Amino acid sequence: MSESGEPSTKLGQLQALEPTGLRELWIFVDAIRARGVRWATRALFRRFVFSRQEAFLCWDPLTPPAEAARPDPGITLRLAGPQDLEDLRAFEPYVVRARFRDWLERDDAWVVVAFDGERLVGFRCNTTRPPRDPSLPPVALEPHQVWTPEIYVSPDYRRRHVSLWLRTYADHLLHARGFSERVSRIDAENYPQLKRKLTTLTPATRLHHVRTVCALGLRWRRVDRDGRRALARLVSEIEGVRVPARSSRAE
Repeated sequence: MSESGEPSTKLGQLQALEPTGLRELWIFVDAIRARGVRWATRALFRRFVFSRQEAFLCWDPLTPPAEAARPDPGITLRLAGPQDLEDLRAFEPYVVRARFRDWLERDDAWVVVAFDGERLVGFRCNTTRPPRDPSLPPVALEPHQVWTPEIYVSPDYRRRHVSLWLRTYADHLLHARGFSERVSRIDAENYPQLKRKLTTLTPATRLHHVRTVCALGLRWRRVDRDGRRALARLVSEIEGVRVPARSSRAE
């Protein structure tokens, strides 16, 4: 069995064709709560009519507390609480208040926020609930793992390492709670995150390349459990540099 809970194959890939099913209409309701009706309508079209999605599933060890990055003096990091709900409205419609409220009221989710003075400039959420995304293979979290459903930094702060500070601060809190590994998703359209992942890969990182096509209620999914080559190729294609294909013959 693979880490994601899907049966292994000889080539390290898996192909699946399955009906989406009316039982997945809950996704529409969940999307409304997360990002509003307009975004949810597009999500419903992608789930049941046609969509082509490509992403990477990443398993990374948590940053050791001793290596935690120190933020600029003006940036404050802390764990969010119910008192921050109104401030978190700054991130609508990216994430609506109903979803923030759900995270803040649960004991299996932790939202770390970054403030620059009085301004809320970023957040990161981790949870022990596995993702409910049919474009991904089933992800079964172990007791030492957390899922990262959302990360967001205000555009004018994205070159100031706020995302790094949020990650290391969150990892420090999770270490104290007994966790040691985080699982996350990077969409193929998110070039900055893809480039950052490629340049920070470690031997301990596991990477799956997931491609999903949904058409008229049927879903086809292919998972490459050795996603490092696919990541390098995708980044190179975006940058206009060709990566030689892997040869099955000896040099």
